[in-house]
Amino acid sequence: MKKLILFISLLISLFLLTFNNIYASASWKYVWFNTVVEIPIGDSVENYKDKPYAILYKNNVALTDTNITYSKDGDWLYYLKNVNTQKLGEYKVWYKAYDSVHIPGTCVDYKCLITFVVKDNIKPEVEVINDTLYLPIDSSYEFRDNIIAKDNYGIKDIKFNSNVNFNKCGEYDVEAIVIDMGDNYVKTKYKTVIYDDATIPIITCSAVGDDIYIPCKMNYDIKQYFKAVDEKDGDITDKIEYPSIDNNSVATYDYTVYVENSKGHGASYTAKIHVVDEEPPVLILNTHSLMLDYKTNFEAYNFYQHIKSLTDNVDINLDNLKINHTMENKIGNYMITYTYSDGVYSVSDSIDVNLISYQSPKILVSDISVNENTNVNLKDYISVVDESDEYIAESIEVDDKDVLYDTEGTYYATAFCMNSSGLSSTVKFKVIVTSDSIFSKANIGMTITAIILFVLLIGLTVTVGIYLYIKKKKRT
Repeated sequence: MKKLILFISLLISLFLLTFNNIYASASWKYVWFNTVVEIPIGDSVENYKDKPYAILYKNNVALTDTNITYSKDGDWLYYLKNVNTQKLGEYKVWYKAYDSVHIPGTCVDYKCLITFVVKDNIKPEVEVINDTLYLPIDSSYEFRDNIIAKDNYGIKDIKFNSNVNFNKCGEYDVEAIVIDMGDNYVKTKYKTVIYDDATIPIITCSAVGDDIYIPCKMNYDIKQYFKAVDEKDGDITDKIEYPSIDNNSVATYDYTVYVENSKGHGASYTAKIHVVDEEPPVLILNTHSLMLDYKTNFEAYNFYQHIKSLTDNVDINLDNLKINHTMENKIGNYMITYTYSDGVYSVSDSIDVNLISYQSPKILVSDISVNENTNVNLKDYISVVDESDEYIAESIEVDDKDVLYDTEGTYYATAFCMNSSGLSSTVKFKVIVTSDSIFSKANIGMTITAIILFVLLIGLTVTVGIYLYIKKKKRT
């Protein structure tokens, strides 16, 4: 027994020695990917913790049959909890890889220091309070008061580029640069007007080229374009006087506003108003499919009856309504097209028209007599009258299933036809089957009767002859 145990121990030792030699001779290495992971600020680290991964190499060859897992406790869990996604910065977390298939152990790079970078990729938002800032000469102003800056994480700095000279009248550009904590930035501009007029207010118009476009027959706020300031009174825009606006029709005309300051000194500003048509007309038909008699007089036909409504923001001019059609006095499918233009917009609609006949075809057929056992096409004896359908004869159908063409007699058949308008006619007529042979039923009966009479006559003659012969013998 001791020898057996010793032998088994020797075999196990040889196996372990061979196994260790195999693995000692192999070169194992983990190669890591996604070692730097970016996380948008405010997001959860749980959405990104599985991005880093490793591939196991043996003798510089990537293995594809591995089952790699990663340590999710201990230091890993401790450092992962320190990743604050509410604060910009870099956070380090140790990842350790293990393979349950090849079991390389703690080989080269089995652990890796992963960097989680919390970043802010959203630019700040900037709103300009006054697109044009009016300031009196020799005054001062904090440019930051004319903007509102917002950011998802925080504003780091606001810088201004400006050549404004508060001691000199003129118009100047101010550029604001807003930088957030993630170094994202946004640039915006506004104008600053330095003025010096102790007696006359200043009116400005924001419309490009002083051209104001107003939609026809629609309410419109003209006040949005004008602003008035005074050196002493400040912003007096609410005191601007606006003449009434005539926008009942398309037109272009000068428009002048006026304002006075508290001293009674006034100023005016003239812009040009363009009343434009911004709404297309609306054409509504009461039908889009129509069925008419093909004999209709289209020159006298009232096409207007199919218009349900025609509206526009400008006056309707029926001279601009065009009605076209392709109809002719012939069965078929056609179209009526309605088109209206108000000079700016054009609208159209159409009606599909089916021209049909309201009169059924007329079948002309008399009683037909045919010889027994003769090939007959009953269609040859039938004619159809229908002026709406030139091909009506091709639609004739005959039902003669009850006619026995091999037997003399009187039978009935039916003729049917339908025109291209879907109207049909049906006529029932006689088919008389006759025979010229002596073996017809009538001739056979007469022949049999004649034979019987002939036989009877011969029999009577023979009987009389025999009777006379016997009577003569008796005499002698």
